[in-house]
Amino acid sequence: MPRDIAMVTPVPLTRELWQSACDAVQERYREPTAAEAPACSAVKVAPHGREMLVVSAHRVGVVLTVMASLKADQFEEVARLVPSAHSLTGQSLWWTEAWAPWGAVGDAGVVMAKALAHAVGGVVVAADPE
Repeated sequence: MPRDIAMVTPVPLTRELWQSACDAVQERYREPTAAEAPACSAVKVAPHGREMLVVSAHRVGVVLTVMASLKADQFEEVARLVPSAHSLTGQSLWWTEAWAPWGAVGDAGVVMAKALAHAVGGVVVAADPE
């Protein structure tokens, strides 16, 4: 079972934003080794109805799978599920589900999800490995 990640943001997390996050990680890790390889090599959109991004890393494989952001109209429900979302009151909210593998490979995906959500003023809840 993969690690669940929920992101609540004031804007939808688009393919372009994820590609930007990938590019930033790629810049940070110019020469990744097999053990240290969160550098993105691809952001792909799945070929079926609802957009889904698959972020893979150099020599590692998939580090993050992300569903398309959905408009979250029920603030009370969002705040119940993600208490830190209280800081986003008075804004439009978008809910984005993602999954990352457990372990070091998935840690790279969680770091990327947190960095992107925080960059656009959002909050993240990721399943704790403990």
